[in-house]
Amino acid sequence: MPELEIQSNIKIDALSDTHKNQLEEILALFAEMNVTKIEPIIDENVNDKDSLGKYQTLAVLRDLFIDFKNSGDTKVSIEIGKCNSNCYPDCAVFNLTGNTSNKNFAFVLDKENGIIKKLHYCGLFSTKDNIQKKPDVDMYINALKKEVEMEGGDTSQYDSEDTREMLKHALNMGWNVGK
Repeated sequence: MPELEIQSNIKIDALSDTHKNQLEEILALFAEMNVTKIEPIIDENVNDKDSLGKYQTLAVLRDLFIDFKNSGDTKVSIEIGKCNSNCYPDCAVFNLTGNTSNKNFAFVLDKENGIIKKLHYCGLFSTKDNIQKKPDVDMYINALKKEVEMEGGDTSQYDSEDTREMLKHALNMGWNVGK
């Protein structure tokens, strides 16, 4: 398992040893960028109130990891910050940053007994130093497009330069952007 770099403004030490170990194990799997190793720890009903299930979520993660690898990244570091938008205010956000490209992608993760129950993208968060950050816009848009594709929807709108520019502007303004 690769060395796991975690920087945090969340008090991880305040977690019980069991929860701390589970969180570190989950994040280490994400740092490896290997969907096959993540699959067993994602609940079958992940995101049950949303549209994506386990295998659709894994497909989105696979494409995200491919984006990192195509950008020359061999691993990602993980920084834990907090959500600064209205969707998950003050929740822990896990920001993955490529070791070569410096691209980043952030998500909110809910777990129970070591199993991921929810995984949502985050478009506006702050680091442990309270510096506001946004995810790489193209990676974020590609993830939204993959979700629509997995639902059998029309993804052509994400190929339009006008739509991409509008979404980039919205993310740069710190707005919550969903599909």
